[in-house]
Amino acid sequence: AIGIVDDITRSISMDLKEAGNSIYLVGELSEEPKSVPDVPSSTLRVYRALHQAIKMGLVRSAHDLSEGGLAVAAAEMCIGGRLGMDAKLDTTALFTETNGCLLVEISPENASAFENQFGDLPIKKVGTVMQEPSLIIRESVSISVPDLVQAFNKPKYS
Repeated sequence: AIGIVDDITRSISMDLKEAGNSIYLVGELSEEPKSVPDVPSSTLRVYRALHQAIKMGLVRSAHDLSEGGLAVAAAEMCIGGRLGMDAKLDTTALFTETNGCLLVEISPENASAFENQFGDLPIKKVGTVMQEPSLIIRESVSISVPDLVQAFNKPKYS
């Protein structure tokens, strides 16, 4: 049945798990903001490949690019695991919400199997989990995880 988790130990959360793991962007990242994001034609195949990778035990964590887009998803993963991320994001669409697109954490020993699972689908390694609690974006922006937590819990404007 849809929505039933047969084995809770196989479920995936969004919090980063371990320094040294790789961060992948899966799915087609939209570069242009829209009030209602499109659903890329590859989305169903991307989700099937990701589901299979999860069933194979290859995925440590995952988070969709919904509210706030790529930068917010990365920040929330850092906040959840209290770990850092060095994100090499060569995109102007840091805050564009995109359907069918996720950030996924993979351990180094599972990287090849994970990449093979996706074949010709859109997938790109975009970062590394760090022990140092900072989110680094484009090597020029660094925000400490404690600052991210504070901003998340007490926004300046409400």
